[in-house]
Amino acid sequence: MKKRGRKTLDPEVVAGLLQCMDYLHGDVVGDEFRAACQYEYARQSAVLQKAAQMLRDNPTANAGEISLKIEREFHCGSWFIGTDWMFVWQCPSFPAKSWNQLSPAERTELLYGLPLSTIKPRPLVLGEVIFLTHYLDQLKELAAKARAEWKEARAGRRRRKKVYPILELPNTSLVQVLLPLDFRKSKKRILQEIDKWLELDENKARFDKHRPKTEVGTEKEAKDRLKDLAAWRLFEKLGWEGSLQFAEQHRKRDKSGKPRAFHDPRQGRREWRELKKVLPYEAPLYSWQTGESAFRKAKVRVGRHLAELIPLEFGKYAKEHSGTFGTEMVARFKKALKEAQMTSKSSS
Repeated sequence: MKKRGRKTLDPEVVAGLLQCMDYLHGDVVGDEFRAACQYEYARQSAVLQKAAQMLRDNPTANAGEISLKIEREFHCGSWFIGTDWMFVWQCPSFPAKSWNQLSPAERTELLYGLPLSTIKPRPLVLGEVIFLTHYLDQLKELAAKARAEWKEARAGRRRRKKVYPILELPNTSLVQVLLPLDFRKSKKRILQEIDKWLELDENKARFDKHRPKTEVGTEKEAKDRLKDLAAWRLFEKLGWEGSLQFAEQHRKRDKSGKPRAFHDPRQGRREWRELKKVLPYEAPLYSWQTGESAFRKAKVRVGRHLAELIPLEFGKYAKEHSGTFGTEMVARFKKALKEAQMTSKSSS
């Protein structure tokens, strides 16, 4: 039987597909899996791509100007001018390059806004003052309220309630805290004092509240979602059989030349109508008997993750309210826009 000739792919397309091999094997530069995952999924966003293009077309444009134009075109609210997303679309190589292709300087800059890996310890990342305006305003409000309550307590001869500079960020595990560090003390003593503070009941409750109960938000989940996205990118260009062949042809090898296993491999497979079990490093990207369905399921998981990560573009709200936003969203947009303009003026 005469075999059909394989379609020749554009070299640029092949180069892009080869970048997928890292994620299929669970490889990320610097082991920053969570940051890489958010960055790669951001490359799927038309809103973020448009913001990046507008900045390239006019490098002197501030966030406020870009925000107004994006809102007029996409009617998407202000989510893309949040600190995490602004670092992404302001990256010079976004969205053309993958996370692993970025320069060390670009990745370092992105890590100021993207979630950090929890695999290895690193210095605490302090928020830049120009991005902390909102939190500083909240502290001022807390201070004004505390002064008023203190005044009432004195009038009623009651003990005042102590209020500390601790802000819990809504819907996150992050807490902004102003810690006084006395550098006359030894490093060991300062660490002991911080450890004692973390052992207070209120902080124990925070640890209990945010202790991961599933793999969501972990390095494993980030690896899984990167594999899903990479697999779907292969499928879009090559189809399911071509994708399995491409992945096998370009499978990575260790230093000794031995083939490496794909991330989260499956032992069972059917190869050319033969069902057998193989070792993980011999298993294909997906089992042959699953065929196209494995890639379709990966696409479903990609869509679900996008909906969770960027709900105003890919989630249920975006579908139900495309083109229209209530008064609450308009108010949020105007507030965020004002903060963005203030940030732009401060940094210019």
